[in-house]
Amino acid sequence: MIRTPVSCSLLSAAHDSHGALPAVHTGDAVIDYERFYESVEWMAEQLASCGVTPGSRVGLAIHTGWEFILAWHSLLEVDAVTVPIVLDPRRAPAGSDDIGFVFAHIDQCVEVEDLVEAVAHQSRSRAMYRVADDFVLAALGGPDPVRGEGGLLADLDAGSLDTARQLVAEAEWVAEHDGLHRGARVGLEGDLGTRETMVRILACASAGACVAVDAPFGVPDWGAPAAR
Repeated sequence: MIRTPVSCSLLSAAHDSHGALPAVHTGDAVIDYERFYESVEWMAEQLASCGVTPGSRVGLAIHTGWEFILAWHSLLEVDAVTVPIVLDPRRAPAGSDDIGFVFAHIDQCVEVEDLVEAVAHQSRSRAMYRVADDFVLAALGGPDPVRGEGGLLADLDAGSLDTARQLVAEAEWVAEHDGLHRGARVGLEGDLGTRETMVRILACASAGACVAVDAPFGVPDWGAPAAR
């Protein structure tokens, strides 16, 4: 029997309960929960086809914009362990030996290539894939997953893993504690790759609230915003 990640059930439930409501708003474009869930499923399928498996550690180099929201949900959907990283052309991220993949925007392709070269001597194999037109995935040939469970590794040096189940439970508590409600608009700015913000993004999905973010790489072709 194939196990359905608990993180999948969060967005699936949001799709079922809040399908017509806005999920992500950026610039003058909006996408509802139904279409957003379809986009996440499509992205997750592409990540899986590139070798990302449950428990794979994926360094997420995107930190802002709607791309981050899509990437974060997609990595949870495929049951990967998300590791927020900063691409530094001068050195590889701390703990990169333990990362199997790097996921970035296509505009970060040069920085990703530099990272691949920096860790080449430690890799068993290397490959780069174009994912969903706007993204790039680099396989670094890192170690096999310790366990087949996704989640978040917010501090790679500390090595403390929050499982998807823990994150979803916390997100549901945050949604209730902060009074998030269906149709609410929640603006998020700055670095989205912090643990607090990543949980809040999940809380918005739990409550059926709309995440409003900037579009540093450009506004997507989602159409006009729904009436509010």
